[in-house]
Amino acid sequence: MGLKVKVGLSGGNVVMMLIIPIEDYELAYRGATLMYKCQGEPTKNPLARYIADSLKYLESIRNCRET
Repeated sequence: MGLKVKVGLSGGNVVMMLIIPIEDYELAYRGATLMYKCQGEPTKNPLARYIADSLKYLESIRNCRET
């Protein structure tokens, strides 16, 4: 996967742009679609939702420490 990430700031927010080959995007989109479909959760943009859900998870473990 030839992933490149560009990061910038806009009005106090971080803006991230992913640059990936179309084949990798299509594969990731199909995977996210299948995941939410199998869970019975319809969504308009499954890949964006997957990314948002991942960020929510990371936020939930922000203060977690390895034991």
